[in-house]
Amino acid sequence: MHTDRQQLTIYISGLGGDANKGLGGYLKMVDPNRIGLSVNNTFLNLSFLEQVAVVRNLIDEFDSPGTRIIANSYGTYLVLQALIAAPQYQSRIMLLSPAIGGAINRKSMMYVRQPSTNRFEQAMANKTISKPEYIELHIGAKDAAYDKEQIAKLDVALDFDQLQVYANEAHNMDKKLVQKLVHKFLDNGP
Repeated sequence: MHTDRQQLTIYISGLGGDANKGLGGYLKMVDPNRIGLSVNNTFLNLSFLEQVAVVRNLIDEFDSPGTRIIANSYGTYLVLQALIAAPQYQSRIMLLSPAIGGAINRKSMMYVRQPSTNRFEQAMANKTISKPEYIELHIGAKDAAYDKEQIAKLDVALDFDQLQVYANEAHNMDKKLVQKLVHKFLDNGP
């Protein structure tokens, strides 16, 4: 457990992302000491279980009431997988545009399936995804991976402290909206 800092920000990028660019670069401006995990080709060379273990170890090492974890897209799925059968973390977690399990967007008829979907769906059904001290989720209703039923199941499993679906947003939500959400998230809490 990490206790020698009052507040720390950890950012986990989406698939192929760079933790020093885009939202990661913005977060580095907000908190120069933030830790970033790029889910890039090098990271993706790890097996899926190794990817989850890296995220879980990162959360384990820096877990504290002052830790803020922001994950985007595929990074959210890695965080959710890391929460399966985990202790109740003290960290506060924000999930943006999550790519979760197997989801179908009925409007576009697009099906997205992540690794280890069966394990994830079983954990949701059995409520073995450990809720951290605080967790919020933000997703666009026009996100190709948005599945209302899947998000509802996840909400039952985790009992989100805040769950927002933005009617006019797609997977890449408006930059100003994301910055506003991030500032609110980083400013709230202990």
